[in-house]
Amino acid sequence: MKQKVIIADIKSVNNNGKSEGHYFPVARNYLEMLHDDFDIKVAGGPVYRSKFSPDELFELPYDNKGSNRLLNLVRTLINGFYLIKNKGDATIVFQCSAVSSVLLILSLIRTKTEFFLIQYDKMIRNSKVKSLLFKMAKSKICGVICPGEEIGKSLEVPYCVVPDYIYVPKLMPKCINYKEKKYDFGMYGILANGKGIYEAAEYLSKTQYKIKIAGKIASLPEDIEMYEKLLQLAEKNENIDLEIGYLADNVYQEYMATSKYIILNYSSSYALRSSGVILDAIYNRTPVIVKDRAYVKFVKEHGIGCVYSELTELKLDELLNAERYEQYQDAIERYLETQKTELERMIGFIRG
Repeated sequence: MKQKVIIADIKSVNNNGKSEGHYFPVARNYLEMLHDDFDIKVAGGPVYRSKFSPDELFELPYDNKGSNRLLNLVRTLINGFYLIKNKGDATIVFQCSAVSSVLLILSLIRTKTEFFLIQYDKMIRNSKVKSLLFKMAKSKICGVICPGEEIGKSLEVPYCVVPDYIYVPKLMPKCINYKEKKYDFGMYGILANGKGIYEAAEYLSKTQYKIKIAGKIASLPEDIEMYEKLLQLAEKNENIDLEIGYLADNVYQEYMATSKYIILNYSSSYALRSSGVILDAIYNRTPVIVKDRAYVKFVKEHGIGCVYSELTELKLDELLNAERYEQYQDAIERYLETQKTELERMIGFIRG
């Protein structure tokens, strides 16, 4: 009999029937890559019905929606306790969502259940309250799944270093020929000031290359300010195609696949964060151009894109040379072959 595993998002954000961020893709990725080895289900609120069948879903009572933070906190906690009460003998892997609530729940319960946490950075202990909660919950955590050695070591629990996603061929569209790509450079996803999007767009606006920027604007004041500057920039420069709003999964995939390169000009505030966007690009066979930060180590190691310190270093003409581009795509194919080892390591880690 297969070991039961639940990949859980107890926060389950519902924004007008849509879940933003990488929660759906991560859940789908785990479901597809682990179903041969585990009896696996996805736990989320009612919004998860839109992407997962009844056979795939362990439905939680509530979604987080609206602006009432206290009510949403209560909903999240109810979801967590409901999950633990009704999960049977399943191992639970918590998505990197409502981390403080997860830690609070773990610190309050008595159970022999195995719990794993997915963590993309060190923010789980970035305040006195979080550090206290982590200390109280630590004995219940069997391990952390993270994209970087420094993250796992900082938490002082067993850890497994794997990418944010692990390649699953059936989830990826067919590779598009270089000559059929619509955009020279693209920037997609949640558009936040800390990602250096405006700076990259401003630099590229001075070239003849076609730029596509698409996604929803993040909510901080500096993000809104960035949006206003982006809007003015796009109005003045015909080579910038700016699309603001939520991107459906199929649209996001299409933009990834039809861009020659994905640019990630992340600022120092993102220095220890991994980026699911890099993996989204690579799995669509699209090379990346990334600022030199801790999370891009694997880009350098595998030669799957260009790493730079300053935008002015980029030799755009060389990057758009068809022969150079083919070399990056060949490196991507070799990198994807290594994903089998990553998957085996994760399976062994969850099994203990």
